[in-house]
Amino acid sequence: MHLWALAVGLVISGEYFGWNYGWGVAGTIGFLIATLIITLLYITFVFSFTELSTSIPEAGGPFSYGLRAFGPWGGLLAGYATLIEFLLATPAIALALGSYLNFLY
Repeated sequence: MHLWALAVGLVISGEYFGWNYGWGVAGTIGFLIATLIITLLYITFVFSFTELSTSIPEAGGPFSYGLRAFGPWGGLLAGYATLIEFLLATPAIALALGSYLNFLY
């Protein structure tokens, strides 16, 4: 139960810690403009990924899509990029969470 809570906390905390840095640097209007641009990019990403998942229904995610579109080297690159994302995202979020707790206490 504690491991599950830690994992959920790390995922949710990643959504909110980046906002503080952006707001401090860009200000309210600049941050709003950046948020709107990122929202547009994220919506196009979600629709593209949804279309890929329905047209290529294979297990493997980005590896399968890269393999089908760009051959073995494209699949290898997409697979390694996904692996690096999964390996480095959690420690980065944990570091941000630790920094925030250090700031508070």
